Amino acid sequence: MEVPKLVSHSAVVSALDGKLGDDQKALAEASEAGNRKQLETEKAELEDRQHLHANKAPLVTRRNLMVVEAAYKKALTLVRTTGITKLANELLDTHLTSAVVTRFDAERKEFGIEHLKVGLTRKSDQTKAEYETDTQTALTKVTSQILSEGEQRALALTGFLTEVALTDGSGPIVIDDPVSSLDRDRSILVAKRIAREAMMRQVIVFTHDIVFFNELCKAADSVAIEPVTISLFSDQDAAGKIDAAGMVWKGLNVAKRIGQIKSKFAPLPKLYSNSPSDYEYEIKGLYGRLRETYERMVEETIFSDIVRRGTDVIQTQLLRYVTLPDDLAIQFHEGMTRANTHSHDNPAADTVPLPTPTEFTTHLADLEALITDFKTAKKQAETNRPQMRPKK
Repeated sequence: MEVPKLVSHSAVVSALDGKLGDDQKALAEASEAGNRKQLETEKAELEDRQHLHANKAPLVTRRNLMVVEAAYKKALTLVRTTGITKLANELLDTHLTSAVVTRFDAERKEFGIEHLKVGLTRKSDQTKAEYETDTQTALTKVTSQILSEGEQRALALTGFLTEVALTDGSGPIVIDDPVSSLDRDRSILVAKRIAREAMMRQVIVFTHDIVFFNELCKAADSVAIEPVTISLFSDQDAAGKIDAAGMVWKGLNVAKRIGQIKSKFAPLPKLYSNSPSDYEYEIKGLYGRLRETYERMVEETIFSDIVRRGTDVIQTQLLRYVTLPDDLAIQFHEGMTRANTHSHDNPAADTVPLPTPTEFTTHLADLEALITDFKTAKKQAETNRPQMRPKK
């Protein structure tokens, strides 16, 4: 019987022993490296603590400063105005800018300059309600270098009245020389607009343009406002002096001229008794004023201001008031002839008697009665011409 050959495992055991030895060695090395790293970490921490302890006071101070700085930064973030500014601009653009632009465009139409490519824009980088004109073109020139003098004044008045309309309250406003003498067509529009503004507040207007002055007075009358007029003058001593006599004669309408004639006539009855020569001199002057009042009556009363001296405007719609009945025409002729006779220089041999105070009073009363009769006739004429009334 054969015995099987035994297999030797010594080689396997030796290999395993070698491997285990290597693993043990590797584990020992790893343990030493870990301990060394841990020791190094602990050493570094101890050194850091030692350094911190040595510098504790300045580090605490620095920490406290950083805490305060962080608090300030947080506070500044909370009070930052960027959001407020943005919201304010949005509110201005939504509620105010649109209202300003709308009102500005409406005022432009009032003065007949809506055709101009000039708008209103809010100034950039501003939270205030400040606006400026914009030519709305590629031109870089300012409007004063593009527009005429009359257009510039109309545009300036447009901006001013826009601001006034959107400002609380009804305080008085002052307007200085609002029209150009070269812009007659627009002066009537300006006068009417100022008169309407005067219905809501006191309006003080300075002007040297007598034609515009008359237009302004007429516009005020049309809205039932009695204008208060003051005449200013200057001399070598000062400017802006008030003329105690009031408005210059050529600036007075028929009613005010009659009032001034009555005022000037008041002391003449006594003068007639004391000094006939002085009376003659004064009464001739008043008849001259009476003659000029008749002349003004032609354009103001008889022709209803359809055509006025010094203007290029003809208001044909007012023709519905024009009438000249024979009896009134004869009365006008007689009154005008009488005023001419007593105001002109008559020959020394002429037998024209000097009118007495009573006669002058009668002649003045005749003029007032004639004006009243003309007004009645004009109303009747308009009633008889309904087709000539303006369509609303």
